[in-house]
Amino acid sequence: MFRSNLHHSNTRAFSFLRNGFVVVLAAGILSTASQAQSGRFNIQQVGDALTSYGKNTVNDNGNTYYTVQCGHDSWKSSVMVSLSPNGNVIWLALNLVELPSRLSPTAMSNLLKKNTDLGPVFFSIGGNSLRISSPVPNSDMSEKKLKAYLEQLVNLAVDNHDLWDTKTLEATSRVSALTHPGPTLALVQNAFRRPKPHTEQQAQQ
Repeated sequence: MFRSNLHHSNTRAFSFLRNGFVVVLAAGILSTASQAQSGRFNIQQVGDALTSYGKNTVNDNGNTYYTVQCGHDSWKSSVMVSLSPNGNVIWLALNLVELPSRLSPTAMSNLLKKNTDLGPVFFSIGGNSLRISSPVPNSDMSEKKLKAYLEQLVNLAVDNHDLWDTKTLEATSRVSALTHPGPTLALVQNAFRRPKPHTEQQAQQ
């Protein structure tokens, strides 16, 4: 009788463990299938999709992002590719030109106006450089799709070269720069300020 109860208890315990394992396994399979179906890239997959560009991997305080060389005809530049902390957005950012010491408020205003036409792509200031960025929804993603977004960003940069050329951005003279008081110019510059695409503040979208 004792052996029978012990055998019955062991059988129930084994059955419970087996069923629990099946549930966990099924949940893992469903989770993997769901992620594959949604086409969301993790940071490793983003890097794999950029392999053909000869990507450079950067680790900034635990945040991994990539830089790749892209171009249009004779013009080439480095594009920074990163993933937002929540994984919802793949950020593409291209530093166009170093800002001159004397900025033309008119040129900056024209860039702000252009942002309305280009959205969600936009011009901004990163450090001491003028930048063009593109937030890419991380869904139904593929290597081909990511490359298409990269090409689109580069083409937009080239097509709008007249807006961000160094000669355009620079105030024609010290007098023209001073006709717009410092605080006014500072407000225009601040309107362009954005954190780096791979930082958490900007990537919360």
